[in-house]
Amino acid sequence: MVEMLKMQAKMQSNANQALENEIKHRLASIGKTDIEQAITEFTKAVKDNSNDASSISNLAIAYYIRGLTFTSKGEFNRAIQDYSEAIKLEPDYPLAFNKRADANLKLGNYEQAIKDYEKLLQLNPNDNTARDFIAMARAEMAKK
Repeated sequence: MVEMLKMQAKMQSNANQALENEIKHRLASIGKTDIEQAITEFTKAVKDNSNDASSISNLAIAYYIRGLTFTSKGEFNRAIQDYSEAIKLEPDYPLAFNKRADANLKLGNYEQAIKDYEKLLQLNPNDNTARDFIAMARAEMAKK
């Protein structure tokens, strides 16, 4: 039992580290270090020129990154809000659909998670992990 708890703690630590690495990588990809500042700047750029595809894309990325930050803190409702904002800006954003589905799954919002995983499959038909999570969500729903 103690070994299993240690293994779970290590797996969670590894997952958190992977999330932190992704956050840093994504921030660097848009030339920023502070996510709140990035969102402020890109929001202003979009307001100033709503047809600027680059600003819209960067704002979607910024919301996605902030969603990752909330996910790493276990603030899944706030993460879902930011992933949703990213999806509004970039309707075919597979990473945002995936992370929003994951957050909904953690909150027990199985129907919404399934919808997001199904959209992810439309975008990436060979994503077997999404298929597995759909099956898992359906199994959890059947328990209720």
